[in-house]
Amino acid sequence: MRVAVLALATAFGFLTVPAAVQAAPVIGGDATVATPAPVILVAGGCGPGFHPAGWRDRWGHWHPRCVPNHRW
Repeated sequence: MRVAVLALATAFGFLTVPAAVQAAPVIGGDATVATPAPVILVAGGCGPGFHPAGWRDRWGHWHPRCVPNHRW
């Protein structure tokens, strides 16, 4: 009985082994690929010319805001 169960499990195991399938189609050599837009890194997500500033309340929650960069 154990041999039959083992043989059946092995047979089902071999059936579930995937065949040689590609997950995505191969892009041909003549296809043009657009270059991505440049990524601009900014401090704290505030944008150019601003930086994050904020305060914590008595429960420890942070309240951020963006303030402009000034050169005095």
